[in-house]
Amino acid sequence: MIDYARQDIMDNARKALAHAAFLGPNSSVLFDSVSLNISGDAYYQEGDVPNAVKEFQTALKLDPENVNVHNSLGVCYGVRKSLQEALNSFESAIKLDGGHAMAHYNAGYVYRLLNQNDNAMEHFLKADAAGEEVFEVTFQIGKLYLDMGDPAKGESFLQSAMIICPDSGITYYHLGECCEALGKKDEAMAHYETAVKRNPNDAAALSALGALYDEKGENPEISTMFCEKSVEMSPENGLFQFRLGCVYANNDQPDKALDVFENAIKLGHDAAAEIDRVKERLSYERRERLSN
Repeated sequence: MIDYARQDIMDNARKALAHAAFLGPNSSVLFDSVSLNISGDAYYQEGDVPNAVKEFQTALKLDPENVNVHNSLGVCYGVRKSLQEALNSFESAIKLDGGHAMAHYNAGYVYRLLNQNDNAMEHFLKADAAGEEVFEVTFQIGKLYLDMGDPAKGESFLQSAMIICPDSGITYYHLGECCEALGKKDEAMAHYETAVKRNPNDAAALSALGALYDEKGENPEISTMFCEKSVEMSPENGLFQFRLGCVYANNDQPDKALDVFENAIKLGHDAAAEIDRVKERLSYERRERLSN
């Protein structure tokens, strides 16, 4: 069989035995591409991606039309950040089976990483059309619609994802983003609050929730605490710094506001107009003190 040598017999017999065990009691198999697929999966689960790749590549020598092996090989290439090789493997699987939901999902995910959102959406929708309710597929479609500027469709898919997996905090966070974009501030706050309950260390949800509390003029101490905590957890995020600056500015702490607005600019978030307003306010306060 291909280029196997006599010394490989026992190792391959062991892989065939694992294949038979996978099928359950009283099963018997011939060593084949499925045996290698199962062996490759075992290597992958152990974190041994190089050996997993070797097993999958050898499996394709035995059976070039094994859809699952093409898909598994693509996952390994993705882990190694070889995105084009991963995409090629997923596309090969799709050519062999146009209805393979996971191959479509994985291809969509790679296109997402490549910032090719139209191609990503095409594959995600085809994965969804397979008819299975898969959280990852529904969630990615909703998030992608949001990122592509259609929060209404995003909300619809994220609501479905929430039903499939009600404990996912990140789903509630993105639902909050959709509602906020649609002007439904109260619903957005409720979703952000749930996201924080699900994951108290969700810096993005804390920041967004603090900003909304501040915008509504409610709970100034809590809005400040949430925004401060988000910056503490993710000091490299310019948007979080900006929101904290707004909270400080709206709660009579212009000196603190100026510092974090300047940090926001250093991190690439535009806060020039806010800095001008705070400086003008500080200058006015200094003139008032001198005149008195």
